[in-house]
Amino acid sequence: QRHGIERVQLVKVDAGGNERAVLRGGEALFTSLPAPVVICKLYNPRVVRERFGYEVREIVELLHSWGYQVRALTEDGVVPVDSAGCYRLLSGGTYGVPLMAKPTSRG
Repeated sequence: QRHGIERVQLVKVDAGGNERAVLRGGEALFTSLPAPVVICKLYNPRVVRERFGYEVREIVELLHSWGYQVRALTEDGVVPVDSAGCYRLLSGGTYGVPLMAKPTSRG
């Protein structure tokens, strides 16, 4: 707003595992209308827990609470993600999975 930007359509969050802090810091933007599409990454749950002290499901839950549809971009295609599903995506030693969160129509 300070720079005259009237609308943000896309936000790419690249915080190396601390995406939750960035999302929380931008809550006003992510809950505004029209809300932007969010692209970020879910990292290995053990790494996130050890380095940042939270559970990766919290990212998915936060986006859902703001009215976003969350999808993972996998080798098999685009798949819906819920808080339990994010752990399945990151099983087997997978270090990270890209997510795309699209706001649902609200209002």
